[in-house]
Amino acid sequence: MIERRADSRSIRFYITAAVGVWLLGFAPLQSRGQIEDLLLAARTKRAAAAKQMIVLAVEQGLAALPPTAGQSNIYEFDADLDTFVPSRRLGPSAFRSPETLGRHKISLQMTGAFFELPQRTFGPIDYRVHGPVTTPYESAATRYALRTKATVGLMNFGVTAGLLPNLDVLFDLPLVITKAHAQEIFLADPALPGSNLALYEDEAFAPDHCPQHQPLGTCIIDDFLSSGDAILEHADFNQTRVRFPEETELGVGRIRIGGRLSTTLTNRVQIAFAPSILLPSPSEKQLAGSSSTAIVPRVLTVVNLAPWARYHLDLAYTYDFGEIELRHFSWASGFSLPFIVPSSAFDATVDFGATGEVFEQGIRWTPDQVSDGANTLTVLGDNELGTVMVGLVAGIRIDLVRGFTSSVGFTVPINDAGYRPDYMVSFSVEGKFPTELTSMAPDGTNLR
Repeated sequence: MIERRADSRSIRFYITAAVGVWLLGFAPLQSRGQIEDLLLAARTKRAAAAKQMIVLAVEQGLAALPPTAGQSNIYEFDADLDTFVPSRRLGPSAFRSPETLGRHKISLQMTGAFFELPQRTFGPIDYRVHGPVTTPYESAATRYALRTKATVGLMNFGVTAGLLPNLDVLFDLPLVITKAHAQEIFLADPALPGSNLALYEDEAFAPDHCPQHQPLGTCIIDDFLSSGDAILEHADFNQTRVRFPEETELGVGRIRIGGRLSTTLTNRVQIAFAPSILLPSPSEKQLAGSSSTAIVPRVLTVVNLAPWARYHLDLAYTYDFGEIELRHFSWASGFSLPFIVPSSAFDATVDFGATGEVFEQGIRWTPDQVSDGANTLTVLGDNELGTVMVGLVAGIRIDLVRGFTSSVGFTVPINDAGYRPDYMVSFSVEGKFPTELTSMAPDGTNLR
């Protein structure tokens, strides 16, 4: 509704609507329904954008976790035999390995991970209102912000099977637990809790000190806030007649099916082509993953610098068929130090390095535009998060019993782009059956 308020400085006009309550004022009766429809459509779309942002942030977080494919074994080149032979040393935990299991071998993996998307406030950001609802003026302006947080737990069950000496296939089933919270921050009338406030954009109502480079509506909103005639009110989405999933949710993430085809370039360098496909999550409403399909071509390289030092390089591109915010180039680079304790059955590998992702488009935390058919809200500022993400990774893998290993991995972002956790921790247990490895000739043929 439209009211008029006067004080010693100016006459100010604003549009206000309380949730479920309408006050008498100067607005024509036919405009009240338009205002209510517009504000409800805006709130519904902002809640949907907040939910989608958390889904995409969860997906980005899961993609940044250490690998789940079976890779506890490595091979060493034996110059006397002129072939690669199984090594007692263990494979990496923080990097994907190009080395395959061997024919008729199976690896079972169980991986758990935990991370928190920290409480963060996005915005505030201003919207311009156009349409009959702003009559007799051309437009009005309002302001919104978003505050979110989420806790994510993952339990992934994976199977890797060796079909040929140099060819593996893998299957991952992720179960994702999420607990999210989202709060809307909006311009409101201090005398009317739960209201939305929009201020007419007109030079007659602008303060004298309005900067030339600043949008007129932004200047008027700032003046209202500084005078106390408006406030930024906080409310959970579920308190505003818009449903948001705030209970602890359990769902199935995106199932991964892939392969790994390995070859040897020299007695020190091995590479593998490791493509995979991500199937749509059936639990997007539970924030467990995106309901879109993606393909992920990947190239893995390992360089044996010494028996106790190996360099890893992992390059991939994820093409998501439904979400452009999930399309990205990713890389991981670092070193593995597999070592053996003499006169002991204890073996371990320590990893350290860096990872990065460059996304095609940043996540939008609030919609670009909202319309009820007659009236439109259009965003005035930048509502897109960053696209370049870099982090540090580290991990350790140790022997448990013959054929079984355990690993722990850590990922820490080192820049502020996107919406990411402060850190991620993962752990896994992997078992191979049978426990003996298969020797390979340089051309990939099985020697057994």
